[in-house]
Amino acid sequence: MFIECDNCSKTFEPSGLAPGADRTACPHCGDINRLPSSQQSAATTSRRKTQDAQERQLLQLRRAMFRARPVAFSLMILLLVFSIAAGIYGIAADDEASWLRDVVGYLGVFGILGGVIWWGVWYLGHLSESVKVTTHRTMHRKGLLSRHTNEVLHSHVRNLRIEQSFFQRITGIGRIVLDSSAGGGDPTAEISVPDVPQPFEVKKIIDQHRGL
Repeated sequence: MFIECDNCSKTFEPSGLAPGADRTACPHCGDINRLPSSQQSAATTSRRKTQDAQERQLLQLRRAMFRARPVAFSLMILLLVFSIAAGIYGIAADDEASWLRDVVGYLGVFGILGGVIWWGVWYLGHLSESVKVTTHRTMHRKGLLSRHTNEVLHSHVRNLRIEQSFFQRITGIGRIVLDSSAGGGDPTAEISVPDVPQPFEVKKIIDQHRGL
């Protein structure tokens, strides 16, 4: 496409445009001219292609903890509350039944330790698994000390599905399953992650980079 210079009125074809450029110099007089909208669109497209050629991280997430196990979370909170109350009674109570006070106090201490260990194991399990989505692939990582990584290129995704129970639909979590065309149906070539927060938003991002 040729444009006419604002200064010398000579026509020329812009060349050597940098990605995202909206101005170009006239080769005849050196005056700076603004590109027409069509040229700007072409430059913007070129810039986007350059960005897409470089892999970028789009999101990183972990499995939901409390929304995925609300009953277990409620029991853990109740255990800690009653254990703390029992521990306070064991320390502060002043009555003749000292044996009862001691038993309740010890139960409170053991209950607090049990609740803390329960929460710690649960939280470590939460940290040990993550999903990362980039412009090119989806990666599923498991493990803290040892690590297992499984990844599927977006261009190889044969099927992407969301599995949700009724309760999971209410809490906004679900399982994401990616089937790889490169795996030939081999289950080890799939990514299957349960308890993913906002799974349909994750699917939308992946679909955008699958070219759908």
